[in-house]
Amino acid sequence: EKCKKLKLMLLYDDRIFRLSCMDDFRKRVSHIMQSLSKHIDDGLLSFVSRRCNSFDSQTSEKWNEDRSKEFASLLNARCVLHEYHLLEVKENMKLESPENNVAEPNIAHDWSDCILKALCFEADRCLARALLDPTSLCDNLDEKTSDFDENLMEIRFLIDKLQVFDEDAASLRSMTKNLLSIRFEFENRKDLLPWVLHKFCSLLADVMYTHYMLTQWHELVLDDNRQCESPFGYEAESVVDERNSICTKDDNTADQTKSTHSSNGSRSSSSSTTLSFSSPQQSLHIPQCITASESMNSIHDKFLSTDPKTMNEIYRSLVQTKLGLWEHCKSLLVSLIKASVDVMKKNNNDNFEWVKDLEINHDMLQLCHQMTILAQEFVGQEDNDLAKSPYNAGIKCDLKAFLVASSENYIHGVHVQAMTDIGTIMANDDWEILPVPLLDSYDNDDDDNDQHCPIHQMRCGVELLLKGMLHSDLLDTQASVRPWQNVFEAYDINENIFAIFSSEGNPFSISSCANSCHQNIDLFRTQCGPSNNHNLYMKICQNVCQADTEFMIGTKAALDGIGRWTVRLLFISQKLPIIHEKISGILTNIYDLYFLTVFRICTGDAVSEDIILGNSKRSDTVFNERFPQDIPPSRTQLKAINSKQPSALIGKSFSRRLQLSTETFSQSFSLEDSVSEYCNADMYSPLPSEESDLIPVRKFLRRAQASLSGMVCLDQIDRWSLVSKNVEGNTTDDCVDGIRLQKRVSASLSCMFITCLFDTTWHSFGLNHGPDSSSEPNNTPLKKYLNQMAASVNHMHLLCLRTSTMRAIKGRDIVMKVLSIGDGWTKSELHTQCNDYVDPLVETCISLSQYLSASKLSFHPWIITDTWNQIIESGFLALLEGFSKVYDCSTEGRALMSIDLATFCSSLPGATPKRGMQYVDMFIKVFYFPEEDVMKWIADNKNDYHLYHLMALVSFGAHNQLSSHALSKLSMRRKKIKNI
Repeated sequence: EKCKKLKLMLLYDDRIFRLSCMDDFRKRVSHIMQSLSKHIDDGLLSFVSRRCNSFDSQTSEKWNEDRSKEFASLLNARCVLHEYHLLEVKENMKLESPENNVAEPNIAHDWSDCILKALCFEADRCLARALLDPTSLCDNLDEKTSDFDENLMEIRFLIDKLQVFDEDAASLRSMTKNLLSIRFEFENRKDLLPWVLHKFCSLLADVMYTHYMLTQWHELVLDDNRQCESPFGYEAESVVDERNSICTKDDNTADQTKSTHSSNGSRSSSSSTTLSFSSPQQSLHIPQCITASESMNSIHDKFLSTDPKTMNEIYRSLVQTKLGLWEHCKSLLVSLIKASVDVMKKNNNDNFEWVKDLEINHDMLQLCHQMTILAQEFVGQEDNDLAKSPYNAGIKCDLKAFLVASSENYIHGVHVQAMTDIGTIMANDDWEILPVPLLDSYDNDDDDNDQHCPIHQMRCGVELLLKGMLHSDLLDTQASVRPWQNVFEAYDINENIFAIFSSEGNPFSISSCANSCHQNIDLFRTQCGPSNNHNLYMKICQNVCQADTEFMIGTKAALDGIGRWTVRLLFISQKLPIIHEKISGILTNIYDLYFLTVFRICTGDAVSEDIILGNSKRSDTVFNERFPQDIPPSRTQLKAINSKQPSALIGKSFSRRLQLSTETFSQSFSLEDSVSEYCNADMYSPLPSEESDLIPVRKFLRRAQASLSGMVCLDQIDRWSLVSKNVEGNTTDDCVDGIRLQKRVSASLSCMFITCLFDTTWHSFGLNHGPDSSSEPNNTPLKKYLNQMAASVNHMHLLCLRTSTMRAIKGRDIVMKVLSIGDGWTKSELHTQCNDYVDPLVETCISLSQYLSASKLSFHPWIITDTWNQIIESGFLALLEGFSKVYDCSTEGRALMSIDLATFCSSLPGATPKRGMQYVDMFIKVFYFPEEDVMKWIADNKNDYHLYHLMALVSFGAHNQLSSHALSKLSMRRKKIKNI
């Protein structure tokens, strides 16, 4: 009222108006109402700031009594000034041209915008305060002396002094940036992040609660306005009527004032912002202050304001600022997380600790999840107007994306450490089988789950083993007690968190004294659920007795490497469900690494591996396809050379070679040329009849090779020595071969074990649930991976046994010895004894068998039997390979081959190889068949022999007596065999 009277007096009183000394004062007085509005806005900013910084959950009634009075007074004054301003604008619109019209003021937008501005500033200050003074409970947070204490003290002083309406308020952002650099770059305190984030969330919750209380206040006032037409003791319209009467009462004075004002250049600047009040005695009704002792309802009853429509607009506008405030808070959360992630990326390789870093990321995820729960309650999903709020324009901030980035940065370190640890363990493993505990459990109606069933005992034992591994990992790392565990989960989903906030306090400040990572986690959601891989379990558990307490099947790499990291990754997956798919990928990577390593240990090199899997043809294919150019001359052809017989009897393709002497030829065509370096793999290259069993293995290992192609170099495995140099130097060759065979067989057996381990993990540790319980478990990538693994492991084990035994008996050397007989195969004399290479081969097989029987593999009689059969089969296949390469052989030579076979077979009783005596002997007998019968036999047995062997039946067995024309027919017959 005083300002209004002063304004009327200085601007519209003729006597004072003529005093030129008052010109400067008149300019200031013309804007006095705007200045008062700014003072009220500053008061509102100060009020909101004090409410955010003095929150006390135990004094909620104090808010109702004292805070409401102060807030109501500010709003009353602001509404009164708004009415003045509104009338002033309307008057000026009448006096000025339409094109210069100014938009009417919007008190709803101005009031809510002022509150939002104050709350956003306080949110900015919250981040700075959290960085300065993070949450600290007792000894949980190491109080380390900082080299930047003076800087922190100075920043703390400046931040406490700042107000939102200060000119230097913008410097708060730069100070916060400096704090982030100090804490996470200079001090390198990544362990500080959870405590900073917790303090920040706690302070942000106070800010959001302040907004909630202000909104509640307006909602209660609005409810009172709806109950009566004029709940504030006067009609809002009367204010306008009174002001209009003031304006029309003295029109002549107003016109005179306007004329005088326009003639005075020194006062022209005030004409557009003044009201034409003619009498300073006219006044508006100013509401009286409300005493602090009155209740909330009495405040509403006595609150003086404009019409309910305006109050509704103010309320709706304030509600619309909710999402804007949350987006601003979210952007601050992101800036804090981003700064910490950048630091962790730089130092990830220096001090990475999977448990402690997991705590940090888990705490970040949990705190942000709790903030999101609070934000959902704060924003209100049912309010559709929030999506249209003008306060959200231009704000794009995906908190989840940054949380995922932080977790992915952590899981990258885990991935590197897991692969490195497992690779190191496998490189230094002695590949001896180790015990796995067997454990009885509860009774179950399902036979597969009977407590005395070996399958059930082994799976329960695996559970116990993995639990113990995780427990030891967590005990080795001292973790801090977190004060924010499961605070929000205790609330009912239908409860109003902010209502509980006012009665019980800030949820982030309630200490539950629980540890974030070392709590009693529920990894084992079910107990030994039914498995679809019953046959696999039955195979490896067939010799387990009821009284056994342990089971010899694991290796150090399988237990300490694969097993330990499996349970670690499960634990991480529970703590960081946001990156479950990434963790699943790492889990498959470590199993892929194990399978590929074991397979390479058994096969020896990449080329042999490709041949055995059928990715490449036999290494002697080139030689075979160049027939007859590369076939050495036969006995008849050599005789023709010595007797200088006409070359018409000899094929034209040999014309050049037949001019050479036998010695020259022997120098140009050595045994090394006819026996490939990869002969051991050639002998076990896949037969057509095995293709169906090989497809799952090939698919599984090809996928594994592709997934690890950029991570590991499997060729380094070729240089591994399974036997130490001391043992190798002081042991016979047969013993060294036995040691290597035993280790390769143990490694192959462990692949079956880790398949069972993964299956147990899937059914017992909650892998079949995943992060999304609504998804079908059988369609998850891990389930598909388990199915592929189970479908391929048995045949892969067979391939490992084959290549390991072939390398143990030195199959390529046997082939070389067969070929070294040379002319012995062409002599036309009967033999009564086998060749000299047979007895050493028998001795080698027996020596290998004895060594295996004395090793830990004897715990599994079935694996000893399978390996023994593969040793004998490898011997027979080596003989077959050698016989098929004898290009020139007499009938007596073929008989000698049968004698070698019979001697070898009779010296090793008890073996039942799949391809044994009958398999090789039948191949020898086919050489005696007529041409038509040979072709018929080839057609009948095309799936059981290699193409190379079938070609040998029509190539080497007949060409020594064929003319050039006959050789041409022979080539046509070979093409026919390929078509078969």
